Amino acid sequence: MQWVQAEAQGCGLATVMPLLPHPGPNYSCYDIEYFRDGDYFTTLIQALPHVAAARGIIRSKIENCIFEDEQPFRYAHQSPRERARSAIDNLTSVLTYGQFGMPLAQAFLGSYELNWKVVGIDQDARWVVEFNLTNASTQASGSINPAKVFTYKDGNAGDGHDAAPLEHWTKQSVRWRETL
Repeated sequence: MQWVQAEAQGCGLATVMPLLPHPGPNYSCYDIEYFRDGDYFTTLIQALPHVAAARGIIRSKIENCIFEDEQPFRYAHQSPRERARSAIDNLTSVLTYGQFGMPLAQAFLGSYELNWKVVGIDQDARWVVEFNLTNASTQASGSINPAKVFTYKDGNAGDGHDAAPLEHWTKQSVRWRETL
């Protein structure tokens, strides 16, 4: 109920107009959904083609003594034609529950930040790498306007920078560990 009230009043409205009733001490402009090792959504993320490709890049970086970096996936890095194709594949995936188009987890996420860090070595002398993927679901990112693929701006996919003023948005945080 608190979320509905906050949504109705608009995110941050109480700080913009201090004379209005404040929605409460737990008021936030966004919610965070946490996904962790072993849950179904995390296993879908681990199977994404970009994540699989990132593993090879990470191995190479570790061999070159780089133990922390990022491997973001952003539609803004694609050509306009690739973005248009991605938009079609995204819609196809959603309509077919992932049977066609792109993987359903990719359709849900869209662009995302993928940060990684070596956190140890296991008993077999393999690197233990922690992955942290973040994404923001905003009204703009969920828009079905096909022209948006031509106006994407590059930026952090997990910070909600494309949220409208006073918009309530959701951040996804996916964290897991693997040995490489």
